[in-house]
Parts: sequence; C-alpha cells; structure tokens
Amino acid sequence: MEYKVYILKVKDTNDIRYVGITSGKLNTRLNKHLHDIKRESCKNNYKKNWLNKYRDSIVIEQIDSANSIDELKNKEIFYIEKYSLDGKYIIFDCAASAAQHFNLKREKIVMVCNGKRNHTGGIIFRYKKGTNE
Repeated sequence: MEYKVYILKVKDTNDIRYVGITSGKLNTRLNKHLHDIKRESCKNNYKKNWLNKYRDSIVIEQIDSANSIDELKNKEIFYIEKYSLDGKYIIFDCAASAAQHFNLKREKIVMVCNGKRNHTGGIIFRYKKGTNE
C-alpha cells in the first residue's frame, strides 16, 4: 500500500498551513478536513480557524510517499518540522496554556514533549531548553 504525505496550502499565497498523511485519495482527504469543520468535529482551533477563513482557496498537494507506516511517520515529522512556522516558534508558559490555545489535551502535549508521541493535533511540541514542564 502506498501512503502519501501531503500539504494543505492557500492557493493565492502558497502559504503552507498543514502537513498530513493518508492512504486514500487526496481530494477525499481534503473534503474530510472541510467536512470536519462543518460538523464541529475539528478540535484544533488553529486548524479550524484557517480552514474556515480560506476554505475556498485551500489546495491539497502530495509532497512525498512511503511504503510503510514507520517510513510515513518519519517523513510526516520531517515535513512538519520543515514547514512549521518557517523555523519560528510559539512559546507557552506551560503545556496547559498550549493545550488551551490549540484546544488539545495537555497530557498528549506532554507525551509529545517527552518523546512518547510524534505529534498531536498535527503539531510538534518541545520543551524550551532548560525546562521540562
């Protein structure tokens, strides 16, 4: 089975806003993203806000492929890091603040920071150097 790594970007600006993975058709995956925000099942506020704002200008594009789940996960992390905020970071005082900002579970953010998960909500979190909370 071929797995795909894809990006969602704004057509007019080519601003990459999301990196994702799928084993299905790209248009089906894009429609699922758009359907999720209509049904309020999208819990990631950042993603929900820009999908609503640019819904008519969003393009999905395959950027890589993989033949195994492990290869796919590694490539997804690589591209999330490559495209995330152009190397800029949002700094939060604690995992709870990040969880509230992105409408994610604090425990999952902590698991990502501790290396027990690759990402949550399509976002990679890290502790600021010198801290671990």
